[in-house]
Amino acid sequence: VRLTRRRESFRDRRATVPMGSSSSKTPAEGDDADVPVDTLKSSLIVNEDGSSNSLNASGDRQSLSTAPAAHASCCHCPDAIFLVLWLGSVVAMCALAFVYGLDEVKSGAGADKGKSGIMKIFGLCLAVAIVVSQLWVRVMISCGGLLLKCMFLSASLLMSGMAALCISQGLPYFAIPFGVMTLLIVTYFCCVTNKIDLASQCLRTACKIVRAYPSTQVVALVMTTVSMVWSCIFAMALYGVHDFFDAEDMSNGRRVVAWIALILVYFWGAQVCKNIVVCTTAGTAAEWWFARSSPVHPTWSAFDRAVTVNLGSICYGSFFVAVTQTVAAVVTKIKKKVDENGNRVLGAAMCCCVCLANCIAKIAETFTSYAFIVVGVYGYGFGKAGGHTAKLFRDQGLLLLEMDGLVELVLTMGSVVVALITGAAGALMAEKGPDDWTDGVKNPTVICGTIGAIMGFGVCQTCMSVVESANNSVLISWMENPHALEQNHPDEYEALHVTWKKLKRTEVAVDYAAEEGLAAPTEVTVERD
Repeated sequence: VRLTRRRESFRDRRATVPMGSSSSKTPAEGDDADVPVDTLKSSLIVNEDGSSNSLNASGDRQSLSTAPAAHASCCHCPDAIFLVLWLGSVVAMCALAFVYGLDEVKSGAGADKGKSGIMKIFGLCLAVAIVVSQLWVRVMISCGGLLLKCMFLSASLLMSGMAALCISQGLPYFAIPFGVMTLLIVTYFCCVTNKIDLASQCLRTACKIVRAYPSTQVVALVMTTVSMVWSCIFAMALYGVHDFFDAEDMSNGRRVVAWIALILVYFWGAQVCKNIVVCTTAGTAAEWWFARSSPVHPTWSAFDRAVTVNLGSICYGSFFVAVTQTVAAVVTKIKKKVDENGNRVLGAAMCCCVCLANCIAKIAETFTSYAFIVVGVYGYGFGKAGGHTAKLFRDQGLLLLEMDGLVELVLTMGSVVVALITGAAGALMAEKGPDDWTDGVKNPTVICGTIGAIMGFGVCQTCMSVVESANNSVLISWMENPHALEQNHPDEYEALHVTWKKLKRTEVAVDYAAEEGLAAPTEVTVERD
């Protein structure tokens, strides 16, 4: 009733305030005076053609056919200082690679150029990986929840079967770990069984978005290619730094500092490439979420924002992840040196340090991945997006982590399946294909099968990274803006609404985007139990 009165108040204010005039008055007595004034910044205008526009406080019409982030000014670039620093690091890395490293790479290259026939097999493996990855997306749309349940059942049967086998062979002590694993799997399944339906429905919606806008996967493949080129530049820069220090007879301390700096810049660039894909996918999902009709080319609009106005924020967050990854890499290298010296006590301590550093790096990567979803959806700078994400984790952190873990299982399973199929296809083509495809190659079946499996895993991981970002976008948008989905995509809303009620959770009364003035309040009726 209170929400209905609030919407009636919006309509009354729109009727009494002329177009172009300022609406800064407080609600009159009896008009739900306890409603925050910020929620009255915009109202909904439904046009004759069914499209909707918002009327802001100054009376200007604003189209609601795009996500909140799409209204960001092209001249507004949050965290621009980190963008400048990142561009400087990229220029420095390229200079080292091409000035000092290129000659070394050329001199180390062998005269044998290899055979081009085997590249045909690798090209066909790439095509197989792309096709099977798309089929797996279709499978996740159809039966994502069933896949999760089958995975838990298969894992528990496998562990219990191994325990029974050990006992039958007279090895009861070896059966204990398998029994414990079985117990842990069953316990975890019982804890998350009521979350599987929600995870399945979120994944289903995310896969629909990805299939509706396949250009998101094109962006992911392009950025993966850029990452591979960046890795080659990093390798060339390492060559160049190594030769430069040998020529100048630099001290070991300066070598270490230079190598750590190179590793930091490499991780930074790799994270920027990865998070551009995250922001692009989040922006595309937000366009779909907030649009009543299918938007035209939302992926390229989101990609344009990711590489322009949002790039400073991406560089900002990626820098912190790169620092944690660099620390983890350095600690791991120190541990190897300690192991070579044979100091067991110090080696055990370094094992703990490596574990701690890797955990911190993983936490930073997980947190920033959600922060970049917020950047892509709302267009915030990374500082504000980080604060918003911290609030999300305080309020719904356990649910976010549970959903993330369940979806990760399905995506990893898909990558493994695609890798096996692609590897088998590569081995079969090497075995049954024309002889000139493998002429001069030793053990072609093993080589083509192994490389085919690696290619399949990598391609599917690229595709699954898009699905994962879309899934996180759907989950966050559902938690904060369910009524926009109800207005624009009622079928998807109803499915999520039913699974949300099973968890005995209630939807927010007013969408976050409407409260912040980023979108208009919806005109839908909210069911209240």
